[in-house]
Parts: sequence; C-alpha cells; structure tokens
Amino acid sequence: MLHTPHFITHVGTDDSGGGGYTPPATNLIGDWNPISSKILNSSGSSGITNGGAISKLTDSSSSAYEMTQTSSGAMPIWYESDSGRNNKPYIRFNETRSLSSGGITFLEMQNQFAYDAGQMTYYIVMDYNHWDSIYDGFTDVWTNADDDNWDGGFRLGSDSSSYSMYCCVTRWPQNDIAIKSSMSSCRVVIHKFYTGTTTTSLQDHQGGYTTGTTIDWSTDSSRDDFGDSRQSLSGYNKPLLGTGRDGYGDAPYGGIDFNFYRLLVYDTFHDNATSLTIANALKNEYSTL
Repeated sequence: MLHTPHFITHVGTDDSGGGGYTPPATNLIGDWNPISSKILNSSGSSGITNGGAISKLTDSSSSAYEMTQTSSGAMPIWYESDSGRNNKPYIRFNETRSLSSGGITFLEMQNQFAYDAGQMTYYIVMDYNHWDSIYDGFTDVWTNADDDNWDGGFRLGSDSSSYSMYCCVTRWPQNDIAIKSSMSSCRVVIHKFYTGTTTTSLQDHQGGYTTGTTIDWSTDSSRDDFGDSRQSLSGYNKPLLGTGRDGYGDAPYGGIDFNFYRLLVYDTFHDNATSLTIANALKNEYSTL
C-alpha cells in the first residue's frame, strides 16, 4: 500500500534542500532528484512550498535536463518530506485520463535526450497509490515511446489488467518484461537493455526491483525486434514522466497515481553487480523494500 505521508518541517535528515545520495558519475546522463533547489513553482519561480504545484524539475547531473509543465491543471504536486522515506521530498503524480477529461499530471523533457540508443540503464524510486483499470491497458510511468510503435524507445509502466509493473524497449507488448505483479509498496525499480548487436546471445534486456538486499530480476528471453535499431528520438525527443503517448506519438494518455522520489539514467548497460550497488544505495537512502 502507498505510505501515507506525514508532512513536517525540516529536520536533521530532511533532504528537501540537499542532494543526499551521490550516484556514480560514469555514463550518468540524468539524475532527477526533487530537492527544493531543483524545483520551480507554478509561477516559474524558486521558493516552492509544501503541497505546491511545480512547473519545472531540473536534473542534478551535469546534463541539467529540464522537465517542465506549462499547463497549471497538469502540474504535479511537490511535498517537502515523507517520514516513511527518511524525510525525503517527492512529487505526486495523479492518475491520468486524458487532457480533455482532466486529472492528468506529468512532466515533459525540454532538451534533446542524448541517451545511447543501443544500451541504457535507469533506476526509479517510486510508490503507488492507485492502478488505472478502466482506460489504457498499459499506462506509463516513464517513456519516450508511443503506444503502438513497433520500434519505439523505452518505457516503464503498468499492465492494469494484472496490476503488474512492466518495462519494454519497443512497443507494448513486443518485448515486455513483467517486473512484478501487484507492485503495492515503495521499491527501487530497474530497467536496462543492451541491443547493440544482432547476435541474440549477446543481447540483454532485464527488469528488476529491490527486495531486501537483493534485486529480483526478470529477463526477456524472446528478444523480439532486438535486432532492429532503437528509436532515434528525432521525432520523440521529449520523454515523459508520469504518463505515456497515444498512437500518434505526441498526446499524453493514461498513467498511474504514484509518488516519485528519484530517477537515475545511464547511457550504458550496467552489470548486475553495479545495479545491485546503486539499487541498495537508493534503497537505504529512501528506506524502500
């Protein structure tokens, strides 16, 4: 179940204004950490307050990628402290329907996202509130693909029919991995792929989540479409956090109610030992399972 937050003023371990865990810098191309110094309020100014809408989140790495939202009704909400997550700040995204019916909150990348099209690893710290079981069968958390592109980019989301966390490199359901059924507690979720060769034995595609001091991994054994090149981002150069894209590749569609604590993106395929080190550091930083 989603932890019910208790909002407090800054105390010794509160990290709303500080950086906290410093991840390995090699191949790191994005570190979205919702500390107050990286947030702009709904007016586009610094000085965000607890429970306020945000218009921009800037990543803490040297890339300084910006995720923004200009529509006031689509701005997610920032909270300065969650006592269940070591008093870390977080962003709350609402369950999404569509722009026309309201309720959608998301952020969109505003820079050319220079990831390696052949390999990538990302780590996201998140907690769920509600699965969307009415609208889209596969609702995204973090993606640059559209929902019917045979050779898309990357995506992490849910299959609402089974309440499972999935990740895939091309469109759903071409090479999806069922990371975990009923993801109902705060976890560090990992998705990584290496598709830079047509030799099947050398390709890899894994999704996992923290459990204790280990990662429970699932691997895509079919590797459908892995011999194809990945989407170049020339037409989809604005990844979305909090939702996905419709079949035309641009308009946001369904999503999930969730609390967002951290996102790390690397343009390389981490081996399992490296992934475990980073995941355990995030697990300890945010007190996840």
